[in-house]
Amino acid sequence: MSIREAMERARSEYQVHFLLTAYIEHLQYSDCARFLPAHLTALPLNGVSDLKRRHDVLGVLIAIFSQDVSAAEGVIRDAYELFGIALQRLRCLSTAQDSVRETA
Repeated sequence: MSIREAMERARSEYQVHFLLTAYIEHLQYSDCARFLPAHLTALPLNGVSDLKRRHDVLGVLIAIFSQDVSAAEGVIRDAYELFGIALQRLRCLSTAQDSVRETA
């Protein structure tokens, strides 16, 4: 199972944060880190707003490098996709928790 699949199937916010932290650590200790601004691969994550900011920055980088088919673009696109999956999953889990609270 890939990290993307694991994140899409995560059953808790903790699992999403754990997987995303593992991904960011992978970026930090691989050659991929040189393609990304340091603040995108810094830990710890500081909540959904921090994750959204990082995702937005990656979107801007994709727009800047849209004509450049290089290793940098691949790393940026992968990170953008994974951060987006994490955001989507966290929002879904938050909505589910809110629904449970309302019915209780």
